[in-house]
Amino acid sequence: MKYAAIKSRLSGLQVLRLLSDEQRTSFSKHILFSIVLALFEVFSLTSVLPLLFYLIHPTGSKSATGIVGHILSLTDSVSWITLLICVLILFLIKNIAGVWQTNSQLKFLNELYLSFSERIYHRFYSQPWSAYTHENSAEAFRKIKNTAFDFTSYVLNNYLLLITDVVICLLMIVIMAWFDFRILFVILFLFLPIGIFYYFFRKKVILKIDQSFRELTPVTNIVLTQGISAYTEARIYKKQHYFIKRFIELSRITTAQLSDLKTFSGLPARILEIAGILLFAGIVAYVKLGGISEQHVLVFIGLFSLALYRIMPSFTRMLQSLSQIQSYAYTVTELKETLGDSEAATSSAKDIAKIDFNTSIALHDVSFQYEDKSKVLLDHVTFEIRKGEFIVLEGPSGTGKTTLLHILSGIIANYKGALLIDGAPLTAETVSYWQSQIGLVTQSPVILQDTLLHNIAFGEFEDEVDNVRLADAIRSAGLDAFVKSLPEGIYTLIGENGVTLSGGQRQRLCLARALYRQPKVLLLDEVTNQLDEENKVYILSVLQRMCNSGKTVVLISHDPLVRKFASRILRLEDAALVQTNLQKQVG
Repeated sequence: MKYAAIKSRLSGLQVLRLLSDEQRTSFSKHILFSIVLALFEVFSLTSVLPLLFYLIHPTGSKSATGIVGHILSLTDSVSWITLLICVLILFLIKNIAGVWQTNSQLKFLNELYLSFSERIYHRFYSQPWSAYTHENSAEAFRKIKNTAFDFTSYVLNNYLLLITDVVICLLMIVIMAWFDFRILFVILFLFLPIGIFYYFFRKKVILKIDQSFRELTPVTNIVLTQGISAYTEARIYKKQHYFIKRFIELSRITTAQLSDLKTFSGLPARILEIAGILLFAGIVAYVKLGGISEQHVLVFIGLFSLALYRIMPSFTRMLQSLSQIQSYAYTVTELKETLGDSEAATSSAKDIAKIDFNTSIALHDVSFQYEDKSKVLLDHVTFEIRKGEFIVLEGPSGTGKTTLLHILSGIIANYKGALLIDGAPLTAETVSYWQSQIGLVTQSPVILQDTLLHNIAFGEFEDEVDNVRLADAIRSAGLDAFVKSLPEGIYTLIGENGVTLSGGQRQRLCLARALYRQPKVLLLDEVTNQLDEENKVYILSVLQRMCNSGKTVVLISHDPLVRKFASRILRLEDAALVQTNLQKQVG
């Protein structure tokens, strides 16, 4: 996604629409508690004033006039010790409540992050095959991990902080204005221009840098990932400098932009510090020129110090919160686009209907082409596979063999025509049940950077593994000797993407993964092309015995040896099934 293309006017209503009813209720409770805590914080700060007045006027309200005398009259019956203890207790309670509220709020935001991340991850798996083929893996990673985190940490969290700080600042200003309303004009005179200046400065300078940084960071990650993946070719072709140079050039730009962002992020504190000292100077000048009494001055300076103690950090956070909300507004747009109809998708995914395979799988008048390509991969293809057949699928490269396998597996659904299981059409409701009966080995299968056990029992926790099925899958895939040769057996760790395994071992490992599921149908894409002849014969014999016991195998291959084991050979050419050779009848 290009952030430059996003024009998002963020509002609280847009943010709330992304939350469920339960999450909105919790969010509202946190807002309410933040406001209550802000009121309590202001109250605890102002509770220092009677003690301050008491020190200035030991004789109480009798020697004081005006507002000072009015406030002291409320505390005449309270001793200074009692007053001091009350102040200490208030600050203790306030800080305990603040710690609890911070912890509770962070837990709430963490749960929201995990909830959004989980929903995006589910969305990733529910997207059509065509969308998956067009999505960059680094972009998918960013959406699942970073978008959800940025939204909860820099949008929702800053809304909560903003509300608290606004309440605190307003209350402190009201209290100061009540003591002397003229100070309100001094504060507005100094702080309003600063706020306006920072807003336009951020809009014109900081946001442009921030936008460029966000656009280049994913590109940098992609370049680095490609360089690491190209380890072998880069070394052999002596092109390491190309990948390193591209990464460093992009990193130099992004790190410079990050330095600028961090520098600018500290501006509010610096500006407000200058504003604070200017405000103090203004008050001193006002006191000297206005002929105000010494007692009034001391009390006001105490009040002013307390106010600035709380207003300055709050105002700084307000500017930072507004800046971050604006900077991360793209997350709201992205979440709306990604999760717009996620609830509907989730509810439909739960409606699973059974579809049993007992006799045949048939493609009826199936046509398919990718949306961005003019070439038709399958053109009105019709054929039937009977239960127990060993089908070999042949044809030139690029004629749609792998696509046909993906249609049979239910991964590709946007084709014309019909896929019939025992005469019943495969639908969105039945595809999940159909896939539970399938074992699939792709041409470039994923090898987990995990143990051999977890690679075979794919997606199962250790306490869920069926050891009998595991041993049977290892034996059927011809991995017995290999597993026994390993010092830790099935608990041996495998390198990233199977780098420590040979090509043949990787293929047999993924075949064992498919066999572990005990499928009715095996869909295999070139699983024998990296095996020696002895292992090929072994695997093909196992597959043939499976077919004789009622399982069905569809194998893409160009190996003449494979033909000897097939019950039927189908050939795809020019997007059509042009030839069907019946090798031997399957009873």
